Amino acid sequence: MKKITIQTAFLVVAIIAVFILPGIFVMHYGLVELSDSKMKDDHYISINGILTSYEENCNSDGSLNCLYSEKYTYTVDNIEYNIGSRGRHNLKPKIGQIIEIKYNPTNPKEAILANDS
Repeated sequence: MKKITIQTAFLVVAIIAVFILPGIFVMHYGLVELSDSKMKDDHYISINGILTSYEENCNSDGSLNCLYSEKYTYTVDNIEYNIGSRGRHNLKPKIGQIIEIKYNPTNPKEAILANDS
């Protein structure tokens, strides 16, 4: 019968620590996000929001490469709320653009952009 050396045992523990545990964490996080997104899709109310402003971040090297993040406004019971996009992209947005927003009926300031869900 072959003996397991300390180096072999250390290697097995290192592989578990480096690959398996982070994989389990990432998978768990993804499942939680998926479950949260599904709950919002089922319980949140859809409403139209309007693009009211955006932030432009361009490279400082003189190139025309810019990234944009949008800010939207939506109204629930005559109260205005704001929500920002979760990501950035390179297409310049158009002020006044209409987008679907989903909000929590018990707390309207909790909202998501429908295309981010």
